[in-house]
Amino acid sequence: MHSSGLKYQRVASRILDYYRQHPVPPLLIFTGPHGTGKLDAALQFIQEQLCEAGTACGSCSDCRLFQQIGGEAHPDFIQFPAEKTPIGDAKKPEPFTVRWLLSTRLPFAPYHAKRRFVLFPAADLINHEAETALLKTLEEPPDHTRFIFIADSVESLKETILSRGVHVPFHHVPLRALEAQTGIRDVHDLEMLGGSFELLDMIQSEAYRSLKAAVDDALSHQLGLLELEAYVREEAKRNAEMKELEYTYEDFLQAFALLLLQRTRRMPVAGDITQAVHQFLSGMRMAQGGMLPFHLSRLFFDLHRTIYETV
Repeated sequence: MHSSGLKYQRVASRILDYYRQHPVPPLLIFTGPHGTGKLDAALQFIQEQLCEAGTACGSCSDCRLFQQIGGEAHPDFIQFPAEKTPIGDAKKPEPFTVRWLLSTRLPFAPYHAKRRFVLFPAADLINHEAETALLKTLEEPPDHTRFIFIADSVESLKETILSRGVHVPFHHVPLRALEAQTGIRDVHDLEMLGGSFELLDMIQSEAYRSLKAAVDDALSHQLGLLELEAYVREEAKRNAEMKELEYTYEDFLQAFALLLLQRTRRMPVAGDITQAVHQFLSGMRMAQGGMLPFHLSRLFFDLHRTIYETV
């Protein structure tokens, strides 16, 4: 995982610096685009708060516990999965549901640190019923527990949640800052990052360089388009087999779609290609089960028809 750190997030940095010296409010709300460092900044801040020295020293018992499996070993840190959070069963709530949190964790004092931290990395996915159950706790939280919510935007959270927390905004990283942080000099590759570090691992990989060549080849002759389709499908198998890869197949497909848009933007049929790519991306985000191959097939059919059959 790569983070811009707080160097390029001046407002967020000043807010968190203030709370390093003053009592942390019951709820901090980190919002901003993907890949701008929200999660990394939240984890760093939490480690500092749990650290015996207050500096994320890395050597005290709290830091050592926190550094195991992303903090999951620390008894006073609860990180919910980055997925939909249900309210849970009323009698026997499952782990990482809101009722499980309220009934089996919050009533008790922290085990080791002065305060417990609860992190929701996808707070916009807390369902309505669960959110309602949380509101009273957020309004009158136990003194020993602090919450951090992460979301893509302020608009994705309800006003009743926002009114109970302190907003910590994150923004896209400037192009020059991306260049300085990553060492990437190619302006087209910097454009691909889109002001964040979300696709950095993919763009620094050998697979990305091969993908760029394959896309350029596909736009020059019909056989190249067929070879590109085979290459994109083969990458799914390779990605599943090679666990050590720093990027996911979804990152690969995102880079593939962005390359298509970038490489075709001056073509007479750019508008039709843009429509096909956005249709593919929409299908990819909503794809269930085995639907992704269908969306890929439709995209390549549209590309072939648009590029090579348009009169």
